[in-house]
Amino acid sequence: MALGFPFEASIRSLLPLVDKFVVAVGKGADDTLARVKAIGDPKIRIIETIWNERMADRGFVYSQQKMIAQCSCTGDWVFYLEGDEAVHEDEIAVIRASVERHQGNPHAALANAHTYHYGWIRRNEDMQKKFDKVGKYWAAAPAKIHYSQFDRRALAPFTGTHPKAARHWLATEAEPQLRLDAGYRPTPKENKYHLMRKIETLTGLDFSRKHFKLVA
Repeated sequence: MALGFPFEASIRSLLPLVDKFVVAVGKGADDTLARVKAIGDPKIRIIETIWNERMADRGFVYSQQKMIAQCSCTGDWVFYLEGDEAVHEDEIAVIRASVERHQGNPHAALANAHTYHYGWIRRNEDMQKKFDKVGKYWAAAPAKIHYSQFDRRALAPFTGTHPKAARHWLATEAEPQLRLDAGYRPTPKENKYHLMRKIETLTGLDFSRKHFKLVA
């Protein structure tokens, strides 16, 4: 777990929903593979992969690795979850009901549930290690990550509850406290994002990019 991903919490959170869980584990020097095996659930099928170190175009290697797992799935439905995401146990029944309601319908529909994304709350040093490691897949120099350098307008207090599967990781592996730099000046990109959010709130429009057409 050299890069700080909460992948065990991610897997455990989704296991109650699925019949089979396909996990693509890239070859590496840390204990990721052993820890996935140690979960010990018969639903889990592990596919050991090797990342193409020469694929340095716009992160396409990520899509390749995702498709290795996806193309190994069977059945009517596939739930794609990344290693820094989790689902809440209170919404498993909601997701299952949505699946049953839309069985046989080939178009996109809202499940009225949430995905909890923990990528940007892993320890700052772990996030930096990730960017140092993966920059080559984007043909770019690794970005310098400083959690203090962030637009506070994009933040709001979390008032809900976290998935049970993620709580131990949050208590032991996540960045313990966010200290924003009061003198930080938002970038033009962040200002544009803030303006678009305000327009969306006022008009009810959604300007986010989508790879589907919502019909239900």
